[in-house]
Amino acid sequence: MKAGELKHRIELYTVTTTDDGEGGYTSTETLTATRYAKVTQLSMSESLRTGQVVGESNYKITYRKAPAETLDKTTLIKWNGKRMNITAVVSDDYWFYVNCSEAVV
Repeated sequence: MKAGELKHRIELYTVTTTDDGEGGYTSTETLTATRYAKVTQLSMSESLRTGQVVGESNYKITYRKAPAETLDKTTLIKWNGKRMNITAVVSDDYWFYVNCSEAVV
């Protein structure tokens, strides 16, 4: 991969659940890292869920792996105003290859 292909800035967030003291839980997003990445849209579809049209976009994100960095499906990726959930992660010694999905109501 050429360095010029890594032209999109993504943000990686860790999502944790905190007890709110009233018997419920609150989700908290903590910024873990920002990286330059290559983002490619794989597909886009629409479906009807509970009477609403929901659009779903799937992306492939490739970015350089930092030393001792781990990535799993609990990480949230934000890019270009989109919030994406990780569906698959493949890595080698230098790169993360991540498939993500964004659902828009």
